[in-house]
Amino acid sequence: MRNYLIAVFSLFFIISCSHRITRIGFAGGAMACDTCQPVIKKMATFNNVPVKKLGTVKLGDSGFSTKCEEPDAILILKKEACAVGADIINITDEKRADVWSTCYRVEADLLKITDSAMRGKITSDPDYQNIALEYRQDQDKDRKTMMIIGGIVAGVAAGLVFGLLAFN
Repeated sequence: MRNYLIAVFSLFFIISCSHRITRIGFAGGAMACDTCQPVIKKMATFNNVPVKKLGTVKLGDSGFSTKCEEPDAILILKKEACAVGADIINITDEKRADVWSTCYRVEADLLKITDSAMRGKITSDPDYQNIALEYRQDQDKDRKTMMIIGGIVAGVAAGLVFGLLAFN
């Protein structure tokens, strides 16, 4: 029984660290190099820039995730992009922490610019600069705190109501 509990708790701590990663169209690998700095865009269209889609990454909630805020997700996306040699991370869907999940969830296409002359001309969206990320992270933390407080208050209120009904 003791070994069973140790195994369950070990599994819980292993899966609770970060996002659940789903890769579509490619296999995960080691990061290409430390100098890799992919551009981050959101819902961008590349009409005049020749790009090739290398794959899609989905970051979700593993059910027990604790380290799954937006900056954590962006770091994972960058590592995934570097591993396949992508120049652009194009975020196609994102969900902030809410009642159903305390994680930032995101889906992004990993793109390679096929014209080398165009690579230096594309820059990241300002929303993905460090200051903007920190600001949104603070907002998410405040929202999570309010959800926790609301849940506690609702639980106490429900307990009191059921307790009163049970004694009457």
